[in-house]
Amino acid sequence: MALPILNTMTYDLELPSTGEQVTFRPFLVKEEKVLLMAAESGDQKDVIRAIQQIIKNCLVDSDLNVNNLAMIDLEYFFLQLRSRSVGETIPVTFKPDCFEECKQSITVDINVEQIKVEKSKEYDDKIKLTDEIMIKLKYPSVNDITNIAGKQTATEQLFSIIENSIEYIAVGEEMYFAKDHTKKELQDFLNSLSAQQFTKVRDFYESMPRLKHTIEYECPVCKVADKKELAGLESFFTLA
Repeated sequence: MALPILNTMTYDLELPSTGEQVTFRPFLVKEEKVLLMAAESGDQKDVIRAIQQIIKNCLVDSDLNVNNLAMIDLEYFFLQLRSRSVGETIPVTFKPDCFEECKQSITVDINVEQIKVEKSKEYDDKIKLTDEIMIKLKYPSVNDITNIAGKQTATEQLFSIIENSIEYIAVGEEMYFAKDHTKKELQDFLNSLSAQQFTKVRDFYESMPRLKHTIEYECPVCKVADKKELAGLESFFTLA
């Protein structure tokens, strides 16, 4: 006689950067094992790849391309997925910033519902460079970011992200789509911008939304009340 297979509930989610609606199920033990193995490797790329695979597995009736998700969408999706799979609270461990002698680790439980998507400022993805020339940008995908991590200087990484995030360049009524042009052609275009024009482009990326949450805590050693801001997947990722 075959063993029973348990049914799972499904949940709806709106992706923060696009507003797209998706349906997902909680991850199961088989997926949690993938996550545990990735975490044990100590490599952030392995963790992100594991999260991408788990999201793919847990999507219900969706053709969403997980590899092309913006980082904020992957972060938000994973937090909601973890909340439905493991629990609504996440234990976050860190060391206080008060005094040198106060380096005793603190663990604080955070409710996932309290973690908000924040944007430093509103910024249009269609950036007017001159009266005739406009550039249309998109938020970089998770793959765009992980593929360049650790391989270049911070400046080179920024330029690579921008190259990969150009959708098209409009000159008057003419539109030049990035997918139809070589990497060198895109590099030459970016190198031709003035400092002011490039600042407009860079500001778009500095305005990218991120997961943020501020923890209020008391140091267990000196009893000083303090705050700590958490931002990004690496701050919230935990298997506990």
